[in-house]
Amino acid sequence: MGAMRLDPRTATITLVAVWLAFSALSVAVWWTRRRYPGVGRFAMAGPGTLLAMLLLGLRGTAPDWLTVLCANGVFMLASVLYLDGARAFRDLPPRRWSVYAGVLATIGAVAVFTYVVPSMNGRAASMSAALAVLFLLTAIALLREIPPSRVLGLRLIGGVFALGAATHIARAAYFVLGPSLNDSEVLSGISGAFSMAIAAEMSLFPLGFMLAVHDRMMSDLTDASERVSKAAAELSLHIEAEAALRDSERQHVLTSKALSALSGKLMQTEEQERARIARELYDDVAQRVAALVMQLHDVEQALPRGTSAHMRVQQIYDQTNDLAHEIQVVAQRLHSAKLRLLGLPTAADSLCRELAARHHAAINFSTENLPEHLSPDIAICLFRVLQEALSNALKHAGVRRVTVVLRGTQTAVHLDVIDRGVGFNPETVGPSRGGLGLISMKERLNLVHGEIHFESRPGTGTTVRARVPLGYADESMSHPAVG
Repeated sequence: MGAMRLDPRTATITLVAVWLAFSALSVAVWWTRRRYPGVGRFAMAGPGTLLAMLLLGLRGTAPDWLTVLCANGVFMLASVLYLDGARAFRDLPPRRWSVYAGVLATIGAVAVFTYVVPSMNGRAASMSAALAVLFLLTAIALLREIPPSRVLGLRLIGGVFALGAATHIARAAYFVLGPSLNDSEVLSGISGAFSMAIAAEMSLFPLGFMLAVHDRMMSDLTDASERVSKAAAELSLHIEAEAALRDSERQHVLTSKALSALSGKLMQTEEQERARIARELYDDVAQRVAALVMQLHDVEQALPRGTSAHMRVQQIYDQTNDLAHEIQVVAQRLHSAKLRLLGLPTAADSLCRELAARHHAAINFSTENLPEHLSPDIAICLFRVLQEALSNALKHAGVRRVTVVLRGTQTAVHLDVIDRGVGFNPETVGPSRGGLGLISMKERLNLVHGEIHFESRPGTGTTVRARVPLGYADESMSHPAVG
């Protein structure tokens, strides 16, 4: 059977027409979808291949460096653009230096087989082997881990590249194992069949390329639609949550007011109970203990001095006398008659003197610009805060010197209690370190619309700053019983 022969000029014109159509379609798709990564490089590979085919068609009328070296070099660079475009389209990093090193090695081999050891088979085998590798890498990039929504286009174009790689491998093997050919015979017979097969395969690139872009566009639209639906659902939930939060805030405000009123009633009840217990201690227990002290004194005077009985009764007399004094102190701590009768400055000064004597400490008390008539609510609140702050300083801080400043301004009354003790972390303090006392101070000040701040760090001492506005008025704490 005679060898198949194809007119080179006809083959060249056919290939140019195929690649012209391919280039036009690729550039059109790139222009409409150029925001996708890799699409521009993929599309520009078409004109590159077209240029390579035009240069190959000048074989015999132009020098070899143009029709062989330049043509094959452009062909290789166009194939690299296919690979880079495919990888970028699939969001994969580019393969740069190893690929370009292979391109340079292939062009070097073509130059050797053109000028040093002239061989048409060597040039064709080198080019087909290199193109087979590039096409295979492109197919792998396109076919690996295809998303379910983009199967058709990627499988088609990836399959075409895989088929092109197989065809180039077969062509390279033919040129290595087959008969020697010259330039005029490369487009005839089996070699020409390989060339036309490759052209036919690559003519499917526009279809696969456009399908891949279309699939991605539809996938993006689906994703966008899902995101819009999700955003709408989240917006609806957010609106419902905001409505629920507003209802919750209204309920919280109502609850806070109710709790504030309840807390005020509890504080008022506490003050009444303190006053009742203090009266009982003054009027009953203290009187009984005082009578007992007098009786023990009479017994002590009747016994002979120096006897064991006299010494024992004298010891009991001293203990009972101390007990009477402690009862007075406890009664004073529960309810200060001086606070009710003489006002906050005098009661606070008396408290400081009493605690200083009991704890053997120095308490420096001073007042400045206090209003003459202070609301009973504010007076009781600040007195209780002072009691708690001094107790914490003397018991927990381990100090022997405390500064207390009670001062007034045009709008508020301020109480500062400053010590240089061990200090503490206000955020981590627990009940064993006066945490309940801090909470009690805050709750008392909240009832009179006041505020309190604790300035302390371990090793630097503590400063308690309380402030109560003078314009305070609230029915929940108005005029608690202090008598």
